[in-house]
Order: sequence, then structure tokens, then C-alpha cells
Amino acid sequence: MDILTTIIIGYVSVLGLFMGSFLNLVADRLIANKTILGRSQCDHCRKILSPLALIPVVSYVLGAARSLCCKKHLSWTYPASELTTAVAYGSGWYFAPVSTTLEHIIVLVLISILLLILFADMKAQIIPDEAQIAMLIVGSTLFFVQGETVQMFLQHGVAGVAVMIPILLIYALTRGRGMGFGDVKFAFVMGYILGMKGGFFALYLSFIIGAVIASGLMLMGRAKMKQKIAFGPFLVIGFSIIFFAGNELLPIATRLMGF
Repeated sequence: MDILTTIIIGYVSVLGLFMGSFLNLVADRLIANKTILGRSQCDHCRKILSPLALIPVVSYVLGAARSLCCKKHLSWTYPASELTTAVAYGSGWYFAPVSTTLEHIIVLVLISILLLILFADMKAQIIPDEAQIAMLIVGSTLFFVQGETVQMFLQHGVAGVAVMIPILLIYALTRGRGMGFGDVKFAFVMGYILGMKGGFFALYLSFIIGAVIASGLMLMGRAKMKQKIAFGPFLVIGFSIIFFAGNELLPIATRLMGF
């Protein structure tokens, strides 16, 4: 990695810290059906946050995990989400399967939407429609920048429907208890952006990762057999793996599975 690349990744990672704080805010407001406009307020006393309180991680450390305005306890999820976004931005910029600066910026926007979906689903088991629509627009923008034709866009749509069908069947057969309709819509987005083969492998990885984590939680006593666990985060992980490493993983998986 040359010096310029290192500087860019460092800058992008710092940007990710601030974006992590913003995405947390957006997730909370979308969950509560509130506008994303307006200044940030303390979760406890509802006072407008000072500039110091808006600095990611630093404000959490300076306040010793307490609000700087009312001294109430703050959740560890705030700095965790900010650091997660910083790492996602830096690694996403470096590993993005694109070449131009514009494409890298589009990928950062895509990462932001994925993290927004992750935060919202982990907090309230909701995948906001606004995030899914935004993801479709960003994916289409990336295809347009890469010079894809109208026929290719139609193929993406067909792939989205195909990848969505298994999740839709689970939703229908379990009457929404085994899978939320937000997951159904997100499966369409996965197929649309990743293509049919990539979408199905991402879906497969999501189920495998979800099963492993759910089993681990049950073994540790953190979850029960019939307890509902948000599936959106696993879809996000499966999507991310194929989006960033699909060029290397898909040929290997294809040979192993005989496709």
C-alpha cells in the first residue's frame, strides 16, 4: 500500500467515525417515524447536544460512558457503531471491486445504507423501506457509471425476483413468523445488485452465518429456541461478503457445489 492510499484510507476512516454517529441518529428516527432533519438531542434529557458531545468516541470517553449534559449512562453501542463504520469505510474503500474515485464514493454510500439497515434491524427488527429504495438507486447508479445497458438492468431485475422467491416462500409459509417482509424486500435488492448467482450465494451465506450465531447464542443462554432474531444483519453480512469478495469466492464455490 503506497503512502497516498494510506492517507486516503485514514481520511475515509475518520469520515466513517462521524458517519457512524449520523447513521445511528437516522436509524433511531426512521424507527420512530420521525424526520431525519433537525439537531441532535440527548436521549435522556432531550437537550440539544453541544459540539463536543457530537465528536464520535471522544465524547463517550470524556464522559466516561455518560452523557455530557445530564450524566446519564450511555450505551456502548454508540462508540461500537461509530468504530464499526470507520472500519467499514476504510476497508470498503480498499477492497471495493471498482477502479475510479467516483465508483469508490458510490460504494461508500452503499456501505452507509447497509450499516443503516444493520443498525435499524438490530435495534427494532425493522428494515426501513427508505433504506432499501436508496440502496436500489445507489446500485443502479453504480451500474450506470459502469456503462451497463438497458438489457442488463432488466437482467438485474429478474435476478432480484429470483433471489427474493425463497424468502417470500418462507414468509408466506410461516405467516411472517419465520421471516419479516422487510427481509423479503431486501433479498430482492441483494439479487438486483449482486446478480442471480451472487445473490443466491449471499443468501446461502446469510443462512449459514445466521444459524451459527443463533446456535452460539442459544448455547450461551442468550437466546431461546422460538425467540425471534433479526435476520437483516445476516443478510447484510452475506451481501457484503459477495459484493467485496465475490470475484474470488464465487468461482471456488461454483466448483465445490458443481454449478
